[in-house]
Amino acid sequence: MILANAILNACDYDDLQPEDIVDGGEDKQIDILSLEEDSTTGIATLTAIQVKNSVAFSSNALTLLKNGLDWVFEKPQAQYSRLRNIPLVGSVLTCIALQTRF
Repeated sequence: MILANAILNACDYDDLQPEDIVDGGEDKQIDILSLEEDSTTGIATLTAIQVKNSVAFSSNALTLLKNGLDWVFEKPQAQYSRLRNIPLVGSVLTCIALQTRF
């Protein structure tokens, strides 16, 4: 997972922030959810990574990942705040806070 992040983001292996790792129970098929904001331009980049260690990537996994992204962009706080995955809830709150600033 850390190696995949380093390759996809063209960064060092150690650059992944611990708070960006949301892998675990109720992770909504998202292993890494990172948000980078450029304070100069006001543009933010959200990167969601799902890592599989298999030969194929099922269409079901893609559907579940899309549903996971719905938690970031569409679900009301009453729903996502009940998730037991505290890192994911924190990342969702960060994304929503950034969206509401614009």
